[in-house]
Amino acid sequence: MAESILQRIREERRSVGTSINDTELDELIKVKGDVIESGFRFLTINKEFALFNVPEQDTSIWYREDGWVSEEKEQILNKIAEQLGLDIVEPPDYPKLDMSQIHHHFELFSGKQKVMTIHPKFLKILVPEHPVVPEQDLLSHLASLYE
Repeated sequence: MAESILQRIREERRSVGTSINDTELDELIKVKGDVIESGFRFLTINKEFALFNVPEQDTSIWYREDGWVSEEKEQILNKIAEQLGLDIVEPPDYPKLDMSQIHHHFELFSGKQKVMTIHPKFLKILVPEHPVVPEQDLLSHLASLYE
């Protein structure tokens, strides 16, 4: 079974220790192999969060008229969160100049620790020293939100 990009990020960080910063770690990860997994492209790491580009999304599928995330996306994420034992929060995207057009996104928590931010324009996943959730097929499960 192939190692996930999340596992590769963690292993690279462990192998270099504190001798390089996050920007340098980004470059090292990118030159050492494929940075696309399940349609997500690794972009950068910052303060233990890996940022991924997501497949192009139609926001009319993501949002209801009132700016909240669609029921379809909520149902998909509820299944994923339940499997991972995570709690879901739907905070607004701030700041917005036009308050009538506020959209929401998903954040997943393990206790008080944020583990993921799921947005139609990006995906952020916590990559601490020790995994908080199983990571082997995580991106393939999350890909169902971006289909």
